[in-house]
Amino acid sequence: MTAPAAAGGGSKRKLRANRLGKPAGTGPTSAAGKARSAQNARKHGLNVPVLYDPDVGADVAFMAEEIAPGCQDPELIGRARRIAEAQVDLMRVARARRDIIAAAAAGAGDRPAAGPTGQAAMPGEASDLGTDKCVATLSDISARLARLDRYERGALWRRKLAIRAFDVARRKAARRRRPKKV
Repeated sequence: MTAPAAAGGGSKRKLRANRLGKPAGTGPTSAAGKARSAQNARKHGLNVPVLYDPDVGADVAFMAEEIAPGCQDPELIGRARRIAEAQVDLMRVARARRDIIAAAAAGAGDRPAAGPTGQAAMPGEASDLGTDKCVATLSDISARLARLDRYERGALWRRKLAIRAFDVARRKAARRRRPKKV
């Protein structure tokens, strides 16, 4: 019988394996992979904050005015701008997704992916080059769309937090404006 390696039990080999083990999907580990993944947002133009994009500044100002019409409180205006910025980010992600799909549709051939008999080829059957090209194209599109999901989740999270903060600030401002009852 072997003595336990630690108070929790288990062998030294098992404890070392647990310490060294990483969950699947932790991202690239090589320097080249890390450098490549760091540039993913640059491809879509989604790494540029809305504040630094002069083309959407007017959209943000318009949305902020719609969220807090006629508001003079600088805190509420700032919080409304954060909501509008997150919404513009969501619109940018939707535009990038639409562009990816439109480019794929424009590049797709008119003929459907079919086997030699005109029906879809079954696994194990010989397929023509058009089918393989279609599968590769769909795989590429799905990978590119999956990368956009990360940016969309981030924008949704920022918008949710901004809405919560705006609601809290609006309630505080309403309490300050209310006359005290005697």
